[in-house]
Amino acid sequence: MKTLQPFKIYLFISAVILFSGCAEVKTGEPPPQAIMPPTVCQGSAAFLILNDQAATEAAACKDNTTISFYRDNATAPLRALLGTDLDEPPGGKELRISIVAKDGRFRQQRIAYTVLKKDFSTQHLTLPGAKGVPGQQTDERFEREKAIVEKIFTRTVQEKLWCGVFIRPIAGEITTDFGTRRFINGVPKNHHTGIDIKAPAGTPVAAPANGRVLYTGRFSLSGNSIFIDHGTGICTMYFHLASIAVQSGQKVKKGDTIGTVGSTGRSTGPHLHWGARINNQRVDPLALVALFNK
Repeated sequence: MKTLQPFKIYLFISAVILFSGCAEVKTGEPPPQAIMPPTVCQGSAAFLILNDQAATEAAACKDNTTISFYRDNATAPLRALLGTDLDEPPGGKELRISIVAKDGRFRQQRIAYTVLKKDFSTQHLTLPGAKGVPGQQTDERFEREKAIVEKIFTRTVQEKLWCGVFIRPIAGEITTDFGTRRFINGVPKNHHTGIDIKAPAGTPVAAPANGRVLYTGRFSLSGNSIFIDHGTGICTMYFHLASIAVQSGQKVKKGDTIGTVGSTGRSTGPHLHWGARINNQRVDPLALVALFNK
């Protein structure tokens, strides 16, 4: 992408990516642009921070997806959230940042960083009957439902709806980690795109942060499900619920009860599947919690 209005301006620009999980900062002298790119891993969550008071707005481009920046207040740095999908190929990456200055002039900045491969665990499950070995009709239904889910994620907004830190929706033992490769009745399946938290049926599930309910419904695999948009590209999901206490379009606050733990859909017992996406990148929800608690 070419600069729309070429100009020279002498600023000290500092762009730093703050990260959670599987990350390490490169050593050595920083490049002339005073950018310090770290390495992040598959499934991680990060802040992209642009310390430039002359900038009024900014947006990054990653894999043809626009990532919008926001400010917490007039003197705070511009921030954006950077998610790295659990299937993101490891290696060198580059972000292009478009910056608009107070005088309306436009410029671009590039940030290079590295994604590390993460070694995910494996899990073997045995499920009875149709739950374990879906037939052709079941597979076709899954594909139809998958298309519905993908459309849900296109309805998220870049406006910041959350404030403060994110919390866990329930307490309890994590029985399946994010990214775990599952084998159901010996058949390899996709990586687990969230975490499973064990809890008694009927346990209240809380919203981890302020947001707006994008969708509620029942799916063959995930059972009773809720999708919440928190703005700035963050969307969280809650599956296998016994009951749903919110409606699509409803605003929720951190700590509000949105449903109860159950075992609907393809499930071996009562638990909550909690997932998260940042700009449609599948990330570990615990990495999201850790990021906001730094």
